[in-house]
Amino acid sequence: MPDEFKSKDYGKGARWEVRWRVDGTGRRKLFHYLADDEAFMAEIEDRIRSNRYMDPKDSCRALREATELWQHGLAGTIKGSTEGRYRRELRVWVMPQWGDVVLKEISTSRIQRWYVSLAEGTAPYGGERGSASSLSASSIRSGGKIVLGSILDVAVENRWIDVNPVTKTRVPHNRAVSNGEST
Repeated sequence: MPDEFKSKDYGKGARWEVRWRVDGTGRRKLFHYLADDEAFMAEIEDRIRSNRYMDPKDSCRALREATELWQHGLAGTIKGSTEGRYRRELRVWVMPQWGDVVLKEISTSRIQRWYVSLAEGTAPYGGERGSASSLSASSIRSGGKIVLGSILDVAVENRWIDVNPVTKTRVPHNRAVSNGEST
């Protein structure tokens, strides 16, 4: 283009746009380079056709929303005493730490740090009596791996997040935590 027709902003900013529709809602994303635009468009088309599309806004939901779905599906699927224990662990340990956290911000490393705080007795506590105390490895496994993990499985099933970050976590042994180590 001849210089006489170029504005002072010529060549600056994102010039390429991808538009797509999912569930009747229009979406768009801007790019600086045509190659990035085309690659993104191909990826979006592939995900939509293969039914793997995830709306980025869904990963901004709080864990509380996935918890509600999990609780609706829990009744009648396990023994009553087990269900009661899971609901207590949810109320006392999981929700005080994770209830208002956005799904995309829940990472393996954050969960791992939470496990350590549970073992040390410093985790947020939602109990009605007393205060937090250190939990055994089996209690951490039940509240973290089982309860939090199954809630995040619901988020994966609903395509709110790609993967469940709990799957790669390791429950610390109380012995290692008391020595200042985290395994």
